[in-house]
Amino acid sequence: MKKLFFLAVIAFAAVFSSCSDSYDDTQVRNELENLADRVAKLEAWQKQVNSDVAALKAIAESLDGAKFITNVETVAEGYKITFSDGKTVTVKHGDKGEQGEQGEKGNTPAI
Repeated sequence: MKKLFFLAVIAFAAVFSSCSDSYDDTQVRNELENLADRVAKLEAWQKQVNSDVAALKAIAESLDGAKFITNVETVAEGYKITFSDGKTVTVKHGDKGEQGEQGEKGNTPAI
């Protein structure tokens, strides 16, 4: 019986001596607040991204039948632009353009 009482006192002392007010959990609490702030910012960003995706989807659905660029290739004479309906246009390189029905001879600025 004395052994049991002695073991209980030791266990009681060990449990309560490990609990003290000297433990500083400020760093842990700061990290938790930091994580909570980061999660809140991510949730706000997610709402904005979802809204943007929904807007882009609405725009894409409203383009039914509209032409848009699907591909741009570099070719020897310039650029070949392919549209969604399969038609292509080649934009050719030139030096100051040619005078004719398109308008007056142009000057390309040196940048």
